Amino acid sequence: MKTFRYLLKLGVIGAGVAAIGSGCAPFRDDAAPGVAGETRMAVLTSDDNGTWDVTIMDVSGNALHTVDANLAEPVGISYHPDDFFIVNTYNTLFRVDMDGETTPFNDEPIGTTYRTFVSEGGEVTVPGEYDATQLDPEGNVIDSLSLGTQYCWMDSGPSLDGGDNAAMLDVFGPTVAVWDTETDSFNPVATNVGYSANVLGADEGGNYYVGSTYDQGIWTIDDQGNTANLGNLTTLGIEAWGVKALEGISSNSVYALVDSSAGSTIVEVDTNGNLTEIVSSQGQVWMDVAVF
Repeated sequence: MKTFRYLLKLGVIGAGVAAIGSGCAPFRDDAAPGVAGETRMAVLTSDDNGTWDVTIMDVSGNALHTVDANLAEPVGISYHPDDFFIVNTYNTLFRVDMDGETTPFNDEPIGTTYRTFVSEGGEVTVPGEYDATQLDPEGNVIDSLSLGTQYCWMDSGPSLDGGDNAAMLDVFGPTVAVWDTETDSFNPVATNVGYSANVLGADEGGNYYVGSTYDQGIWTIDDQGNTANLGNLTTLGIEAWGVKALEGISSNSVYALVDSSAGSTIVEVDTNGNLTEIVSSQGQVWMDVAVF
């Protein structure tokens, strides 16, 4: 088990370690800090003011910078290729710049919003229960699609077919489908996968992952629609209640944000069901994570 040295609240930090602002990300003494340009991750983290900030870490869990955003009731976070974050509540999208400036992102109301996906081209896909909405990189609505009550979308992520199409998770199936904006259709990849699944991710090698905030199970789906049950979090090696986010980190693994009585923890889970603990919040709450 790795040894962690945690960042204390409000910058009460051990001698020789520089303060990085409020938040709950730990410093790590078992891994060197990353450098700009390398893969990083950002967590929505509770602060001592009753609001939420964005803490940026390298992929080993070393805290790099805290964006003092003072957000109220955020639900999810995504990274935009123009170097800012999209943070959403259940009905609003915000642009959060690296200096903490927060402004509305979308140009018109778009209804309910769950965890968004931002493509490499900057298009933002918003699952909103019975509606799916896509915005251009500047926040203008460019497409929307609803099939009545056939689907209920609650998460989105990269599709395995490349391009800017997004994969989406319908909680009724549960079904993973790709939204083809050219043909205005949702193309199912797999259905009846995952118990109470409402969280979707994908690795970099061609596999979807689904989990649930209400259940410990994690499943994979390959590009042919074949499903596999990796097991539950306890049997994989961590005592946690459920999964809050799944973000690709390698060709055959994802980072999973999970919650337990000890707080929030990020673990790496691969297609063989191997689990490695990466970093823990040590009692604080992390709402969501984005890898970029």
